[in-house]
Amino acid sequence: MNKKEFYRKQLNIMKKIIYILIVLQSSFIGAQTKTVVTPYGERVTIHPNANNGLTPNNGYLQLGGDLTKASVLATSGSNTLAINGLIAGAPTDKLVVLDAGGVLKTFLPSSLPMWFLGGNTNGVLQTLGTNDAFDLPIKTNNVERMRITAAGKIGIGTATPSNNLEISGTNGIGTGLKLPTGAGSGKVLTSDANGNGIWQAAAIQMQTVAVSAGGAKPFQNTTGTDWQLIDFFSNVVFDDAKALYGAAYGWNTATNSYTVARDGKYRISLNMYALGTVSAISNGYTASAGDNWRVAAVFNNVNGQAGKSTMPFISLTVSSNDQSVFVSGVVLLKAGDIVNFKTINAATGGASMRPALYYGANGHSIMTIESL
Repeated sequence: MNKKEFYRKQLNIMKKIIYILIVLQSSFIGAQTKTVVTPYGERVTIHPNANNGLTPNNGYLQLGGDLTKASVLATSGSNTLAINGLIAGAPTDKLVVLDAGGVLKTFLPSSLPMWFLGGNTNGVLQTLGTNDAFDLPIKTNNVERMRITAAGKIGIGTATPSNNLEISGTNGIGTGLKLPTGAGSGKVLTSDANGNGIWQAAAIQMQTVAVSAGGAKPFQNTTGTDWQLIDFFSNVVFDDAKALYGAAYGWNTATNSYTVARDGKYRISLNMYALGTVSAISNGYTASAGDNWRVAAVFNNVNGQAGKSTMPFISLTVSSNDQSVFVSGVVLLKAGDIVNFKTINAATGGASMRPALYYGANGHSIMTIESL
């Protein structure tokens, strides 16, 4: 055997010895407890065969396999615990919480005693509120809108309600309480026998007064049934119906008619100033003594003689002197009914039919309609 072959065999033997030593060293290391050393000293002890979770060991943290006993991590205000790199969760994920003993547990959000923005499925009666003497305010757009005080009083638009329910606002639409069911202009809120709030026609008395204008005014009919509209009540003294319920109600000087604003009883009074025959000249006709002038209230185009038995009509026998005649009656009307006044000269005679003549001026012919 030459030297070259001898050295080759010796080298192979040395490789085998080194390999065996490495294997033995690895086995020895794997069976040992190792301690991780940091610039601040020994901090973490590693037990490769341990199966006791995370446990402090003389102030250090021992790492093992699955947790088989309670593990405790002690932190403080200056020595906190942080976990970086956590991914975003989903609404269906579980939450990690601490119980009264500081033990970590997981819960589904829906099983926790909390109120969620998307709504809750409670299954049993739950409570929303405070357990101490503090108010419960409710905000929208970062502005407080409603508050339930610790004393149980509810305030809307106020943080200091003095009654069980207090709504605070300014005059105008959308700033106070609105109860639209059954509501109507001018109605008042009342209570039934069970305490339910209902809207009723206001008991406020309304009066509408109009006086005639224009001096002497003839009303010429051509037949015995041709009633003429009295159209000279153009000076309205006051009109509560229009003021309370709007322009569509009360006396209309353009149509010389009254529109009823609410159901109820009404007193209708009428004073007509009739001129004597010496002044009764119209369209070539002259009224004569003995003619029968009549004035009636007309309800929805049916005059008082036929439409309302409680409303009398004026029946005047003409004389040579001026006459002031007054009549009054009480009738039951409904909202939307139309009232006006008409007159006729009931004397017969066909082509010789003569006019009725009244005088329109302050203090002469006056119309009054008032609610009762």
